[in-house]
Amino acid sequence: FSLINELVERAGSVAAGGSITGIYTILAEGDDANDPIVDGARAILDGHVLLSRDLAALGQYPAIDINVSISRLANRLISTEQRTLVRKFRRLMATWEENRDLVSVGAYRAGTNPDLDEALQRKNALRDFLMQEVDEQVDFAGGFQQLARVLT
Repeated sequence: FSLINELVERAGSVAAGGSITGIYTILAEGDDANDPIVDGARAILDGHVLLSRDLAALGQYPAIDINVSISRLANRLISTEQRTLVRKFRRLMATWEENRDLVSVGAYRAGTNPDLDEALQRKNALRDFLMQEVDEQVDFAGGFQQLARVLT
């Protein structure tokens, strides 16, 4: 556990020129995101991508749970317009996830939560956006164009 900092600090620019890129993976037993090693790594890395067995079971590949995955560098890498799209997408996905049980048992009344109404209206398009075929390639700009279409 104590070696995580040392390992992570080895990645980065090298004084003599060049750089070392590190892509670290941690397997949490039982998908426990609160595991001390997972939690410690999360605190020192520039971001993390959490994969979900539940999403994979639904056929979503890559099975990235965007509600708990983050990038601390995203704001430096994307435009204000792109950031607005990402925030809206994440808000709608989180709203849908938080209210899934309420909706599935029929306890939600349309019109009582505008964000949830929009999430329900766009639910299929939001999920489809997250699914990618094995042979499908989308560049950075193309991904944001697709996202804009989903959200407008």
